Amino acid sequence: MNQDKKLSCALAVFACSLPLVLLPAEEIPLPENLKGHVVYRNGFDSTASLRDPSCKWKIRTNKSAIRPNGLTGSCIAFEPGSIGWHLTGSDLAPGRGGTVSVWFQTDGAPEPGSEINLLYHSWELPPGTPKSVGWISMFLKDRLNRTSGQNKTGLYCQAYHLPGSVNLHHPATGDFSKDYSPGQWHHAAISCNGKNVVFYLDGKLLKQKTLESALPEGKNAGGITFGRSIGIGTRFDEFILFDSALDEDTIREYYQSMQGILARKQLF
Repeated sequence: MNQDKKLSCALAVFACSLPLVLLPAEEIPLPENLKGHVVYRNGFDSTASLRDPSCKWKIRTNKSAIRPNGLTGSCIAFEPGSIGWHLTGSDLAPGRGGTVSVWFQTDGAPEPGSEINLLYHSWELPPGTPKSVGWISMFLKDRLNRTSGQNKTGLYCQAYHLPGSVNLHHPATGDFSKDYSPGQWHHAAISCNGKNVVFYLDGKLLKQKTLESALPEGKNAGGITFGRSIGIGTRFDEFILFDSALDEDTIREYYQSMQGILARKQLF
C-alpha cells in the first residue's frame, strides 16, 4: 500500500472513531499520519496567535481580532477593509510543493461590490522579470450580472504571472451565496507540487491546472494570505500549511472528518 493510500485510510478511520465529547477549544486533532506533514498550523485560540511569536515567518495583520465561535473554540475575525493575515518568508514560494488549507465563514451574503480573499499563495519573481509577483489564489467577488441585471457572488480560481505558463482565471461557482450557505463554515485548500495546481472547496475539486513550465524548487521568497476583504466581515480558522501536495481523497476525507467534529459540537 503506497503512502497516499495509507494516509487516506488513516483519515477515514479517524473520522469514524471520534468520541461523542466536546473537543477542547485549544486544539482540533489531526490523524497521526497527517500530523507529520504539518509545517505550520494556527488555530487562532489566543490573542498572541494573531502574530504568533513561535512562527519562523513574518506575520502582518490589521483590523483583526480573536473572537469566539470558531470551529470549536476561537477564530480570527476581520473587519471590512482588513489586509487579512499574511505570512512572508524565504521558503514560502509554491514551487517546493505543499498544500495551504483554511476554514472561513462570512457575515451573511456579501454586499454588492464586496470581495474576500480566501487563499493567496505568491512567489516573488527573480529580478529582471516583467512582473514582480506571481500568484495562485481563490477569492469571492460580488459582481453585477449583465444578463440578469442582478448581483451575484462568484468564487474564482487564479494562477497568474507564473513564468512560462498561461494565466488561469476560472469562475468556479455560479452564485456562492445560493450554492453555499452564508454563516456556515467552509473549507478552502490549494495544493501545488510545482507542476500541477489544484483548487478545492468543501472537499470537492474545483479546478486543476497543469503549468506549462514547472515552478523552481528551493527556498524562494513567497507569501501566503487569507482574509483580505472589501465590504464584508469574515472569520477564518484552522490555517494549516502542509509540506506535500495532498491528493483529492485526502482533502475530501479531511473535510469530512472536520464536519464530523462540527456535528458532535452541535450535540452539546
